[in-house]
Amino acid sequence: MATSTMYAGKTTGSGAAIPMNSNGSVNINALVGMMVSRDIWAYYYTLKLAAATTYASSYSLFNAASGSPDPYPLSGNPVLTHVETNMPSTASNGFSAPRDLIMDQIGFYFLPGGCGASGQAVGTQANINDFYAFCQYSYFEFKIIDKIFSEGFLELQPSGVGFAGFSTNANTNIVTLGMSNPHAVNRMNSFSKYLAPLMTWSLTIFFPPQSGPGGASAATLSTGAGGNGLWLKAFLKGLTDRAVQ
Repeated sequence: MATSTMYAGKTTGSGAAIPMNSNGSVNINALVGMMVSRDIWAYYYTLKLAAATTYASSYSLFNAASGSPDPYPLSGNPVLTHVETNMPSTASNGFSAPRDLIMDQIGFYFLPGGCGASGQAVGTQANINDFYAFCQYSYFEFKIIDKIFSEGFLELQPSGVGFAGFSTNANTNIVTLGMSNPHAVNRMNSFSKYLAPLMTWSLTIFFPPQSGPGGASAATLSTGAGGNGLWLKAFLKGLTDRAVQ
């Protein structure tokens, strides 16, 4: 009875009533279920393109969860692992409650290594000309539901991460998009966007068919022309809520 009296009429920090058992004790499982773990977080996604690949008209990123088939496979039916993405659900379905995201940064980053036909990184360097062409002939759109909140060329959203320096070994010069500097990014700060549970959103990269060289579709370089394919990492960073249990 003392326990019941102690918590009678009390609420949690969010203002919700403290859940009680019939005997007057606190329902710990229900109480923990009402809590969230609030952390600085980044959701990331990987697009892999092999050498001599003609770009599709668009690539919808973040629309496949970890453990699901890759929507843009290089060959076969590969499954996305945590190397490629940590998305727990698709952007088209939104996050499952209580997971959400107060997003204050979009980032794009090219990995230095190339990409073999199976999707695995190869020992040779990705060709910087493929990085340049990818950015030159594309643009991105970030939408929440059906409204565009950010758009433009990829260089507007540098990642602030990566490798820096150079190597004296042939074919191993390190080149990335932007600077490996956490301050060299485009932060939204007070203009952060809120991705609520079950709210649909999208991050899409477009390659208009007429935007490539000579009005044709753009493509990655063939191996004969020095191409080794590429890996593009995209991420959304901010403050997220996740279940405690």
